[in-house]
Amino acid sequence: MTHVTDANCIFCKIVAGDIPSYKVYEDEHFFAFLDIHPVKRGHTLLIPKNHIGNILDSKDQDSTVIFQNAKNLAKKYNQK
Repeated sequence: MTHVTDANCIFCKIVAGDIPSYKVYEDEHFFAFLDIHPVKRGHTLLIPKNHIGNILDSKDQDSTVIFQNAKNLAKKYNQK
């Protein structure tokens, strides 16, 4: 699947594999990885694979799915 990207976006570069990351989750639409400067152990960033400038530019259905994925990841972390 082809994703919308921005050549200047660090997150697009991480999704493309141009910048290394420690991936903790990936599906067709989203990518989650550990923050390189974590506030707490397990600090994870969950991002859409399609570039968006900010959350206000996202579609409502995408926001719903990303927050559900974030909730599922948080549940996994809390089980450990």
